[in-house]
Amino acid sequence: MTLLNAKRSACCNALVQVTEDEDDDFCVKCKSYYPEIRDERLSFAETERSLVLLTSILLDKNGGATKEEVLDNIESRGYLKFDDHDKEYRANGELVWKNDLAWTRSDLVESGYMSGEVWDDWRITEVGKENFRNMVENFKKKGRRVKLTENWFNRINERQSSV
Repeated sequence: MTLLNAKRSACCNALVQVTEDEDDDFCVKCKSYYPEIRDERLSFAETERSLVLLTSILLDKNGGATKEEVLDNIESRGYLKFDDHDKEYRANGELVWKNDLAWTRSDLVESGYMSGEVWDDWRITEVGKENFRNMVENFKKKGRRVKLTENWFNRINERQSSV
């Protein structure tokens, strides 16, 4: 499964691993096979956020780091374009772009791509590592991007062969 082909479960809204046999779709959060899934693909923005998080953690942070380290790395490397909305603050006092990436991290934990065992340890799992290359290739085939910058593409191109 790649996140580009992921759907959300009707049972708990978690990411579902979509299989060729739709009767065997697996709800990662409930740890059960659940045939009823919402026909809602991840948005392009969700896919971009997932890719930038995994890139920062896997390629730049040796597989894991704190939330602050990961988000600071994304900002300092210029992986994302920020518009005025991204630079606003949510009610919780966090910048919109940082808050959005924190929620994306929650989805990646639910899907098994990131570990959620230790607080503030943003770590990619073996499942995440195994699927990262396919996610990038599928994304590149789309030929479209909204928030990802050339810096992200350059980083992927220079290091992808090593993951």
